[in-house]
Amino acid sequence: MRRPKDSATKASALALALSALSASTAAHAQRTLDEYRFFRALSIDLVGRIPTRAEIAAFEQPAFNVETWIDAQLATPEAAERVRRVYMDRLRLELNSTVPIRPRGTILRRIPVTRANGTRVWVYYRSGQRRADVNTDGTMCFTPDELGVQYPANGDVPMGSTCNTPRPITDAMLNARTVVVKPWWLYRDYRAANPTQRYNPATWGAIAPGYDPTDGMLRDEAGNEVTEVRVCREEAQTDAQGAPFVRSTAVPAPLTGCSRRLVGVPNTNADAMSLAGQMLSCDSQTGFNLSTDCGCGPGLERCLPGAAVNNLTAGALVDSALRAPIGIENAFESRGINPSDWMLLWFSQEASHFIDAVFQADRDVRDLVRAPDTYINGPLATFYRSEQQQSCCTTNHLKFGYSRATNLFDPANVPAPLLAHDVERWARVPNRGPLASGLLTMPIFLTKYGTRRARAHVLYQAFMCKEFVAPNVALMPSTQPDLSIRTGCSGCHATLEPMSAFFTRVSESDWTYLPPAQFPIDAARCRTATPLDAMPSGCAPFYDPAFTSAGRSLLRGIYNTTNATNITMAAAPANADAGPRGMGNFIAGRAEFAPCFVETVAESFLGRELNEEDAALRTQLQSTLTTATYRPRAMLRQLLLSAAYRRANNLSSTAWREGAAR
Repeated sequence: MRRPKDSATKASALALALSALSASTAAHAQRTLDEYRFFRALSIDLVGRIPTRAEIAAFEQPAFNVETWIDAQLATPEAAERVRRVYMDRLRLELNSTVPIRPRGTILRRIPVTRANGTRVWVYYRSGQRRADVNTDGTMCFTPDELGVQYPANGDVPMGSTCNTPRPITDAMLNARTVVVKPWWLYRDYRAANPTQRYNPATWGAIAPGYDPTDGMLRDEAGNEVTEVRVCREEAQTDAQGAPFVRSTAVPAPLTGCSRRLVGVPNTNADAMSLAGQMLSCDSQTGFNLSTDCGCGPGLERCLPGAAVNNLTAGALVDSALRAPIGIENAFESRGINPSDWMLLWFSQEASHFIDAVFQADRDVRDLVRAPDTYINGPLATFYRSEQQQSCCTTNHLKFGYSRATNLFDPANVPAPLLAHDVERWARVPNRGPLASGLLTMPIFLTKYGTRRARAHVLYQAFMCKEFVAPNVALMPSTQPDLSIRTGCSGCHATLEPMSAFFTRVSESDWTYLPPAQFPIDAARCRTATPLDAMPSGCAPFYDPAFTSAGRSLLRGIYNTTNATNITMAAAPANADAGPRGMGNFIAGRAEFAPCFVETVAESFLGRELNEEDAALRTQLQSTLTTATYRPRAMLRQLLLSAAYRRANNLSSTAWREGAAR
């Protein structure tokens, strides 16, 4: 039960309330209910909350100027965030665990190994790592037979009773196969010869705020503090480049019983031999797949740790980087983030910071699709330095002489001071490189929209406010593979296919770029004598069998431009070579861009679709935007001061409940 206030306290409270009411009576007389609702709406949109009592008191003063107040708020991060949410929602640039990010060379799994004295030690490794021993090449550096335990590819429970009797590993074997490392996730100075700056929650709040490793990364199974980790010897290599390794002709042990491999298969000698004499980048998949010299780098900086056996998704990296509001009493939750979600979080945050910067600085809004700059933090710096390259280059790439990735974000342009712990420290990168183009070349966009057509379609919707609507044509059986001319399909695909061609050179569900030098529009080596012949090995992932013959073999997404009757498809090869930057310039130059931006933002602030009655407002806003060379602040100011905005927010809660129109 709540304790009642004494008489003196109640009298004091009553006097205070009467005094406040008396003091504001004169001011209230100068403001109408409509004005209060208008100011409340402005505060919600530009500040992100309802106004405080102090702000209302200031609003009630005769000298208060709403237009001046709007001008000041439009320059704030809160107002930029409000407009940013429009485009984050429009493009749906948020991803969850259903879209995993798992470049093979990024994620470190770990296996418990029993020592001779009966204790267990975790040993970290990565799938696909090149090893001299054919029995462990591509997988863990101990065989299941040596461990006495076999784990599935994606779990922490042994596969069965037939192979679940742990065998001790001698210290000599352990030291021969593994190395002790002080990793980046525990040490700030992990690149030093003898790191000493181990994570300490009492001090790292100032050093690297927001970085908070899970307990599974800080303590072992017995609860002891972890100061170093065991990692397979090859993964501990720190070289930037490695020579291709060609093993002997030995074959792996039979894949039966407890000798069965954990995960992975031996890497191919043929690929290593084809690259003889070259030095491979240890940041690339080619490097760690084909060179025993290529590891995770100093302090394992090229890799992300897991906190569970054979981790792919069960491991957790940090607790507090993701802070989701869950209520008043416990305002934020802290939860562990697995390595895949760790990168998805920062991919999304990169887009958020970039869009915020465009709107807060009142930049040309066409920068959203064509600007070369971006904003990154420590985890993103680590990704762009090395991890982005670990999805390239596979055996299929190597058949085209492509062993070192050409990146959409040039690693040389990553700010050096940023370390992986710097989750709350953001730095502007003025120029990502010659292939960068706004949101179009960010991993969040390329991952969210995995196919060429999906990428073109969402840009068509978001920045041109158009939709592909099939014409009223009967669909007839057809063997025509070119959808841009197939009856019943051409109505949409005649426009969609040339647009999707801008993304021909960016791998689907990935960010690997395919340079013209290695991947010409028409590859002579991929042609076939007849359309029914199988394409040469390695061609099909990049060149379309449906458009391959003795005379041509076209990159996927190009279509049969030689015989196409649809003239617009003739632009596809040029679009492919122009790449995402060409797409950005194409969108920014369209007449629909300004009307679409106005419509998208206005409808968000008004909370409804624009209609015929808004024709004059629409025209005014478009004129203001283009006159200001696409800098949006003047247009936003005009929108917020419009009668339409006032009316949209000028209904009582009762009217809303009764379904009143705006």
